[in-house]
Amino acid sequence: MSLWIEISMWSGWTACVLSSVMALPQAIALLRRRNVSGLSILPWRALLTANAAWAVYGCITEQITVVIPNTVSATVSTFVIVLIARANGRNIPAQLTAPLVIAAVALLAAPVPVLFGVITILPSFVGWMVQLLQIRRFGRPPGLSFGGVLLYLFCQLIWLSYALPRGEIALVTSVLPLILIAAVTVLGYLAAPPTSTGGTGAGPIS
Repeated sequence: MSLWIEISMWSGWTACVLSSVMALPQAIALLRRRNVSGLSILPWRALLTANAAWAVYGCITEQITVVIPNTVSATVSTFVIVLIARANGRNIPAQLTAPLVIAAVALLAAPVPVLFGVITILPSFVGWMVQLLQIRRFGRPPGLSFGGVLLYLFCQLIWLSYALPRGEIALVTSVLPLILIAAVTVLGYLAAPPTSTGGTGAGPIS
């Protein structure tokens, strides 16, 4: 086994663990603060879409390090979506059904790795863009876990170190744009006012 493949293997398991817990800070923050002010539901619906698609893709390509974290993350993402949807008075089944349908459609592109990577990344990229715009417009959302965003960025960097030595084109295509948007979101959060001055469609969790 070459050095790079061995490093890739350990990176894969590290990313597996991190990906399994990276959504937990946000879920815990919501439960503690009971406030979803300024927190966009779109990134979480996009994350659920990606998680569901990648979990199945991992089964197809027999990559257990891909299956485990995406299954766990999909579960946590569902929990966060339910909390936000309930606080905003949205239809919960509708918020969950659309991401799963999109994930099923995305899997049709699985035989073409680059296309699959692009398709699965689009919802997440758009979702993070929406969250970034809300941060720029309203300041730091009280309901957003900054630690969760940092963990997300670090996790994507670890996935990149796993995918490059193995030539996992779909994964490389997917994580590079996420690294970019997550890094910009971190910078945007740090540059935003320390307290939120407003929000869109959000309030305390009942």
